Amino acid sequence: MFPAPMPNGQQPSAALLAENLQLRKQLADEKARRAQLVKEKAGELTRSLERNVAKGRDDTSRMAAQLDRALKKSTLLEYELRREKQDNQTQVQNLQKEVDALAKRL
Repeated sequence: MFPAPMPNGQQPSAALLAENLQLRKQLADEKARRAQLVKEKAGELTRSLERNVAKGRDDTSRMAAQLDRALKKSTLLEYELRREKQDNQTQVQNLQKEVDALAKRL
């Protein structure tokens, strides 16, 4: 990892080598800092994604429960409507019988 000889063929001075080493260390430190920032951001994004997935599950569960309640209510209303219709038909038949009975009396 020694730097190449200088263009004039001389070896670099100790100060130049120390500066080069210091710059390489700073570059390595900067790369490590950026890598840590990327790792932290990836962690934040992962946690955000996990929260969104969990929220989506909660929303889906809540909507499924609402749909289930609506279906039960619809089924109950349908049953009540059929029963009411049958009661009305029975009343109409009874009234028709009364009308027929009154008509025979007249």
